[in-house]
Amino acid sequence: MVAALNPDYELIYIDKEADKVFLKNQFFKNMVSLSTVEYEIIRFYSENPDPQKVFQHFSEQYEMPPDFIYLLVQKAEASGLLVSDGYLQRKEKVLTTSGKRADNTWFYLIVAKVQSLLQALGLNARLELRGSFKYYRLVSFDLDNTWLAKMCSFSFVQTAFFVLYFVSLVSLLYSLVNIESYQLSWNFARIGHSQGSLAILVLFAGVVAVTLLHELGHFILYKTFGGVTSEMGIALMTGIIPTLYVTTSSLPLWKHRWQRILVMAGGIIVDVLVLLVFAYIGYTSNSGAVSFYAFILSFMQVYRIYFNSNPLIPRTDGYFIMCDILSNPTFHSTPYPHTPDLLKNLKTFNIKSVTIKELGHAFYFVLSMLLMILNYLMFLLPLTLFFI
Repeated sequence: MVAALNPDYELIYIDKEADKVFLKNQFFKNMVSLSTVEYEIIRFYSENPDPQKVFQHFSEQYEMPPDFIYLLVQKAEASGLLVSDGYLQRKEKVLTTSGKRADNTWFYLIVAKVQSLLQALGLNARLELRGSFKYYRLVSFDLDNTWLAKMCSFSFVQTAFFVLYFVSLVSLLYSLVNIESYQLSWNFARIGHSQGSLAILVLFAGVVAVTLLHELGHFILYKTFGGVTSEMGIALMTGIIPTLYVTTSSLPLWKHRWQRILVMAGGIIVDVLVLLVFAYIGYTSNSGAVSFYAFILSFMQVYRIYFNSNPLIPRTDGYFIMCDILSNPTFHSTPYPHTPDLLKNLKTFNIKSVTIKELGHAFYFVLSMLLMILNYLMFLLPLTLFFI
């Protein structure tokens, strides 16, 4: 009997103004929208699969025709929101016999075993292993019911975050402006060599810490404006650069653009504060080693802010903000269809057929490619400090 809520559907957004909820299938990626009442009825039906009993329970609160429950259940079954007990077994069969998985069933079975092991260790993790060379997701962690998700959902914590942020920002700026002398006598090259492998470990730990803070900025703002999902993951950018991400799958559904932009800029906002902290420590510390680490991490923060705020680099915060402002979610891939015609017109000197829009897209695409090459070089630049 069909009576269970599909575990693959995740509640991602609650539109209080329209009185709707949005659920997304994490496996097939399709989305279902229901009124809050319909969702409440379906949840009740999944626990009490008796249409007559469900009707009696809700008819006291809401006016509805006698066949409403039957029609709603049929709708939920058709969308896959309500499934039978054998759903998971059928899904396993689909995974191992369809699409690209069919060519490598053993690969999927290994992935499934690793995922089961992670969950057995208490980590509610899901191996993603999907994406492209530009952005490839490796694994995601469900933070629902964790202390972090609960804490970030409290309005008191959200308010405290904003107050602490602005007070710290103003205090650090004031302190840096009033430093009497910015001259340092430390020999950073000598300190870097003396620290040896310890320097690499400390800097690696620092990068991991500031990356977590960056994603926390996204996460808190996402929760502040009503984000429901609580998922964080690990991905690779441009094939080799590891990065963390926060799942904000409901963001396109939000009505207010300024809220979407603030969530996308949340990481950069935190990065600016962290940069000022490192700079203050670097200029005020009496320890050469501490100043060394602080200034190297400051340099990395400057690069992080430049990288994440740059709209010319795909999949960065700045790129997504630009796409939202232009209402074009695939701006970087837009030049591809125009490129052959553009080259043909330029080759034949048919300048009149070339539009300003085509030239702008082509210029953006070329500049974007050059910047991505430059980023690979800048990514390796901090390592040269140990060989000066």
